[in-house]
Amino acid sequence: MFDYHVEVLLIAAGAGLFASGVVYLWLERRQVEPAVFSESSAAGGEVVSASPRQKGINVRVFAQMDEAVYRRAFGEDCSGQQALDEPHAQIYREVCAEIPGVIHQPEYFPRKPLILPQLLAAIRHEENSLKALVDIIIQDPVLTVGVLKQANSAYYRVSEKPIESLGKSVTLLGADGLRSLVASSLLQPVFMVDKGCFDNFSATYWLMAQNTALVAQTYARASRTSDSFTAHLLGLTYYLSYIVIFRLSIARYKAAELTPHSETLIALINSHAAPLSESIADAWALPVEIRRALGGASPAGADASPLGVALYVGRVCAMAVLTDQDRKSQEQLVAQLLKSRGIPNAVIKTVWRKVHTLYE
Repeated sequence: MFDYHVEVLLIAAGAGLFASGVVYLWLERRQVEPAVFSESSAAGGEVVSASPRQKGINVRVFAQMDEAVYRRAFGEDCSGQQALDEPHAQIYREVCAEIPGVIHQPEYFPRKPLILPQLLAAIRHEENSLKALVDIIIQDPVLTVGVLKQANSAYYRVSEKPIESLGKSVTLLGADGLRSLVASSLLQPVFMVDKGCFDNFSATYWLMAQNTALVAQTYARASRTSDSFTAHLLGLTYYLSYIVIFRLSIARYKAAELTPHSETLIALINSHAAPLSESIADAWALPVEIRRALGGASPAGADASPLGVALYVGRVCAMAVLTDQDRKSQEQLVAQLLKSRGIPNAVIKTVWRKVHTLYE
C-alpha cells in the first residue's frame, strides 16, 4: 500500500534532485493517484499497475532525468524544448533530411566492429562459447589490451587484486562476463568523437551506454525475462544513434560556419535517436530481439517487450548515476518508477545493488 509517510519522505528527499524540476512535479501533484499495488506488495511482491495519471508523471520525471544528463553532456542548461531561431532551425531541417540516408555515409555512421559477427556466432554456440571468445580476443592485440583494461575497471573487477592476464580474466569472469566485456571493448571506440565542441558529450554517452548495458543485464538475470547478454548488447547499442546525430550535426554547423547550438542537437536526438537506433541495429544485423526492442523504445514503454523493459530499467538507473545527486533520494525515486512498471521489489533491490557499483 502507498504510505503517506513514504510520500512525504520522497518529497523531502527530492529537494536537491535535478534542481527544481522533480521537486516541482511532486509538490504540484501531491493529489496524484498512487500506483495500484497487489496484496503481496507489502511483503515484497509486485506492483500490478499504475494509474494513468501516475504514468504521466513517470514520463515527465524520466524526461527531467534525461535533461539532467543533457546538462552534463553539453556543459550548460538546456532542455531541447525551445523554439529554434534561424539559422539553427535551418541546420535542424538539413540534418533531419540527411538522417534517413546517414547509414550510407561512413564518415558519420559507425562501421560495425569486424569481430562483432564472430562474437555473436560464439554466443549462439553456448557449449563452445568460452574457447571461442578467447580465440576472438587473441586475434587482436588492441582488443586484448582493452579487455584487460575493462576487467580492471570498477564495473567488472571482482577482487581487490588487479587482473594482469587474459587467462585470469577468463577464469574469474567466465563466458557470460567475458562476452559482455568483449562487447564493451569492441564498441567503446565507436563512441569516440573529435575534440573541440561539447567535449563532455562522447564521454557522457559512453558512460550512459555502459551503465545502461550493465543494469539491463542485471535486470534480465534477476527477472529471468530475457537473455542477459542480449540485454547488455541492447544497452550498448541504444546510444550509438546519439553519436551519429552528433557527428552529422557538428559537420553541418562547421560547413555553415556557425557555433553549434545544444538546443538544436537535443531536438534532433529527441526526435530521431530511437528510429535511428533501430536502423543501426538493422544495418549491423544485430539479433532480431534487439531490433524489436529498439523499435518500441520509449520513456513510457507501455507495450515494451521484456527486452524493452530491460532497456528502460537500464536507462533510468544510468541517468540516476550521472546526476551526481544524493543516492538515497535517487534510489527512492528510481524504485517508485520501477514499481509502477510492475517490477517486483526483490528485483529492484538486486538492480540497485548493481547501481551502487557504478558510482565507484
